[in-house]
Amino acid sequence: MIQQNIKILICLAISSFFWSCERAPELPSKPEIGFESISFEERQGQQDVIRLSITFKDNEGDLGLNARETDFPFHQNTFYNSANGQPVYNLEKFGGRLLQLGDAPVANAPTLPPYDFSNSRPEGDCANYLLFRSNTGEDGAATSIDTVYYEQNPNQYNIFVDFYRRRSGEWEFYNARRELCSEFHGRFFHLNTSSEQKPLEGTLTYNIESNGFRVLFGRESDTLMLKIRINDRALNTSNEIETPPFVLNDIRINTNETE
Repeated sequence: MIQQNIKILICLAISSFFWSCERAPELPSKPEIGFESISFEERQGQQDVIRLSITFKDNEGDLGLNARETDFPFHQNTFYNSANGQPVYNLEKFGGRLLQLGDAPVANAPTLPPYDFSNSRPEGDCANYLLFRSNTGEDGAATSIDTVYYEQNPNQYNIFVDFYRRRSGEWEFYNARRELCSEFHGRFFHLNTSSEQKPLEGTLTYNIESNGFRVLFGRESDTLMLKIRINDRALNTSNEIETPPFVLNDIRINTNETE
């Protein structure tokens, strides 16, 4: 059982990029990416990091999402109104009751899946349900817990990283959402900060930070492979690329351990 305090943090650095407005557009409207490098760094007093570098090309240069872009279609989660089954994208603007576990079928709403009791995380079945606690008691204790159905919106991210482990000769997807209530996906910021569309190409370096990589994937028999893709703001999805197969020790660039 993976420790529940493992937390995946995601950040991104731009290694290099450039644009040109003097030449005729010759890059694709749909982003194109390519694999450049991957490394694993163990850091004293900090979280360890898997550092992934990819090349990118895009004709319009509409790559990147800022922290304020949280409305549809870049919202985090989709909930449903229990009264009429209509989707709810922003809880701050909604004053009704959300569809919950145990509710009778509602027209226009999805059929509620069963609750997954196979994991003992405090978050519960975070693949389908979120626990909403109402702290209305005078002592501040939770007086009610609502198990609310939700659908995670993939468009909240613009870079997608899926981990695969080799098992009996086959690649097996590691479902971080189910196992950790987290993701390896993330956002990178706007690469073109001007008001004009510009062809853009360069290199992105994407850092996935965690204290849990050794726990999750640290055995010598754990051969890994990552699949990566990106979105632009028009929700065009790039080609999907794969890293070469690797084990953590083979891509390690340093260690906290005394040799």
